[in-house]
Amino acid sequence: MSQLDADFAGFITLAVNQGETMVVNRQNQLIIPYQRYDRSYSTPVINGANISLVLLSINVPAWPNLGLDVTKTQLITLEGAGFPYSMGSAGDYFIVSTVKGTFRISPTGVYEKTYPYGLLRQFSYNGTVYGVTYANSTSLQLVASTDQGKTWSVVANQVSDTYRLLVYKQVNNLLIGMYNSQLFQLQLTATTLTPTELDNTNLFGNRITSVAAFHNTVYVSTLSGVFTKPLRTFLTPKKEK
Repeated sequence: MSQLDADFAGFITLAVNQGETMVVNRQNQLIIPYQRYDRSYSTPVINGANISLVLLSINVPAWPNLGLDVTKTQLITLEGAGFPYSMGSAGDYFIVSTVKGTFRISPTGVYEKTYPYGLLRQFSYNGTVYGVTYANSTSLQLVASTDQGKTWSVVANQVSDTYRLLVYKQVNNLLIGMYNSQLFQLQLTATTLTPTELDNTNLFGNRITSVAAFHNTVYVSTLSGVFTKPLRTFLTPKKEK
């Protein structure tokens, strides 16, 4: 990386419960956040005021070739953005949300701040981007964008603080929340989110990092390995003790 940026200090990695650090858009482009050294001091220090990104354009060859070819590399700096809260993509665009606001980045690397507040979590569901944020209030809000992060509107003014702790994934047509070793099915309405706790037999004690479905099987990745479950029983509610 130092060959691309001589001031490279290190990659920024989000915690497991904050979501993915490296994000891919619909054009097979990838962004990775990193920090740079500020060399204006006698001893270089990490510039914590900005977020730098490397934008990679990737050629994905057809099967059976497994290698990925990087066709273009671009460096971007979000001036005064602070530290990232969450990262995601919406169609051709990237959404990088920070302590200083939410930025939309185009496939050409042009960025703009489209929301003045940081999204603690963000997720895409059926073509709409959602985020949870405290905005300028003491209550957690659910906001949404239907135009790939260009504009945002409030869906719910007051939702449970629990939703800032979840990681979200769309699995087929389902919205799934993850927290530690627990999975939730989330029903999204025009004004709120409603959770159903799912059976987590064999998952207890294993911290979930992601979930996906392929054919008739659901794959749950954890810090301890990958677990599988038949799709037909995936939505079995957790039994009350």
